[in-house]
Amino acid sequence: MLFEAATYLLAVTNVLSFLLSVWGALFILWGAAKAARRMFWTEAEPWKGPQIPRLEEVRTAFGHRILLGLEFFLAGDIVRLLIDPSLNDLIRIGIIVAIRITLGLAITREIRLPVPAPRAQKARAGG
Repeated sequence: MLFEAATYLLAVTNVLSFLLSVWGALFILWGAAKAARRMFWTEAEPWKGPQIPRLEEVRTAFGHRILLGLEFFLAGDIVRLLIDPSLNDLIRIGIIVAIRITLGLAITREIRLPVPAPRAQKARAGG
């Protein structure tokens, strides 16, 4: 009876871990598709002039989606690690955490930086 419960728990956690990882991958792919579409439409409107602020918004939104996708990867690996701890899973979690922290810091830094003014606007402003 105990062996059957352990086998069932292992199967459930493996499925849950897999689903979380798939969800993370789909979320990143969805973010990439959405960013590509927004970038295409921004670039397809040349009559509106340089679109630097809008492209920065696209980059920031895509970065946030990557971070959220990595959170799902991390959750899946943590669920797997709880039931069947291994050195490979621990290393993978460490790498995902390092990537997530680096991306988070980079995106936060970009959000706080002022958006550069396009050259045409600087020339009109006399600067």
